[in-house]
Amino acid sequence: MIVDEQYTAFFEAAVAHSSSSPSPSSSAALPSLAATYLCNEVFTLRNAHGPRWSLENGGEAMPPPVSSEQLGDVARLVEDGALSKKMGKDLFDVLFLEEERGAGVREVVARRGMAVETDMGKLQSLCAGVVEREEFGKQREQMRAAKGDERKRDKMVKFFFGKVMKESRGMADVSLLREALDRVCEKIK
Repeated sequence: MIVDEQYTAFFEAAVAHSSSSPSPSSSAALPSLAATYLCNEVFTLRNAHGPRWSLENGGEAMPPPVSSEQLGDVARLVEDGALSKKMGKDLFDVLFLEEERGAGVREVVARRGMAVETDMGKLQSLCAGVVEREEFGKQREQMRAAKGDERKRDKMVKFFFGKVMKESRGMADVSLLREALDRVCEKIK
């Protein structure tokens, strides 16, 4: 997977760190998630900023733009459900910023309010607010008309799911959001 010895050691350190972090779950998917973030996010940052960095530092190769601990922590938070995959992706750009370089991942997440919303009351309120918008009157009518047709109902639920997820800016826990939206959609008469 990784030819560069520096990044092989970096990856192994990230996996070891994330595996040793206290966690509610232990998953075999963690190394795969860390590898995905390494290849897609860390290398992208390195490739985007490396040539300039190299010129400014006498031709020296750019070190990894985040630490192995940061990579491991992001993978762990995503695996545990504290962050969505997209939030994890976005977090690498934040961690690369000068003011956040070297900062603890959990502290950055808390400071920037990047945690996934898991409060069922807030999620139901968000769903109800979106579903009841005047602009979605036609879709509510289609939902009412689809009472006996599961396929059509599922299509409308997916429509509203997309709208609610957009409204939450991707910050809602997906499984809880589905449950909240189902509750709200059941009330449409």
